[in-house]
Amino acid sequence: MWKNKYFYPYTSRYSGGFNLMDTMKIPRACAYRSANLTSVDYWRGENDMPYNIYDENTNATFIVTTMTDKSMFVFQDGSSASTIGRYEQESYTVFIQTDEEDMVGVQKVIIRDCVTDNLLELNLYIDVLSNSHPDFEEEIETSFTLTVGDEFIYKLPKVVD
Repeated sequence: MWKNKYFYPYTSRYSGGFNLMDTMKIPRACAYRSANLTSVDYWRGENDMPYNIYDENTNATFIVTTMTDKSMFVFQDGSSASTIGRYEQESYTVFIQTDEEDMVGVQKVIIRDCVTDNLLELNLYIDVLSNSHPDFEEEIETSFTLTVGDEFIYKLPKVVD
């Protein structure tokens, strides 16, 4: 009986468009249903980016419509994911927004709810991309001494992002 209360995360080409990369047994007392959502890219610092679970993931429609307004939006370690966005149950939408530099990289978040002692989970990987301005590899030369009639061609240094 206790074996059906474990989830076995594994890497799969069918696991929502991303590698889960976590291989371990996770004991969950009220485990019931979980789904991997299609991963999403977000540029750090841009406005709220809506990610509608109901429209984007047909494999998650039962879970998302069963969840209640007490759903939690957390990182995989259980801490609040409010630094990367918010989840609104009424519209089944995650609104992604962060300005924090330390959020750059893949952020693994979970939308979790326990309904009638059954755990429901939606796993979402958010790839926060750096959004810094391009810069030159070297300082640009800004001071020139020319005489009338001189021609000077200056090539800008390479740009890096």
